[in-house]
Amino acid sequence: MSSTQSILTVSRRAAVTLMETVVSVLIVGVMLLAAMETIGAFARDTGLQQDQCKATALAQELLSEIVQSRYADPNTEAGETRATWDDVSDYDNRNENPPTSRAGSPLTGYTGWQRTVRVRFVDPSNPGTQVGSDAGLKRIAVTVVSPGGKSTVLTGLRSKQGVYERPPTTQKTYASWADITVQVSSDAATTCVAGVNLMNQVP
Repeated sequence: MSSTQSILTVSRRAAVTLMETVVSVLIVGVMLLAAMETIGAFARDTGLQQDQCKATALAQELLSEIVQSRYADPNTEAGETRATWDDVSDYDNRNENPPTSRAGSPLTGYTGWQRTVRVRFVDPSNPGTQVGSDAGLKRIAVTVVSPGGKSTVLTGLRSKQGVYERPPTTQKTYASWADITVQVSSDAATTCVAGVNLMNQVP
């Protein structure tokens, strides 16, 4: 009799109750949910970083092109296009959707992006203050809007007394932009381009 009771007792202890199963499933479910939220947050952050990198590169690329133009139009030309624009005010109210190169070709990988330019006269003693007439300083604001609607604004200043207003003494060729491209795996969506405007001292 004693031996039978011992076997039954061991059998009861080895069994898993329905309540224990439910609790285990709940614990695993909560852990999976927490893991999925972490992965989702990481993916969102990665996407935002990629968008910010692209937006900055787009703004820098166009601002670099603009600031190396003349302060004022040296000669008014009829039928000017972006390829022949020669002063910063030519770019005022420029709207691109999608962004394009100076030759007019859409930039690869920027479908759904928008880029706009505003050029305004500002006070040389306080560049944050817009003025109604030319005081010798222009503020250039390039705004880039991602497909998700996030705006990035890059601002530059162009002076009437800048080195670009001095005529070159000899014919020279200058590098205007240097950039680096980074891509993770073979997925073009992970490509990020960053660069810098090279402010060459014109002789």
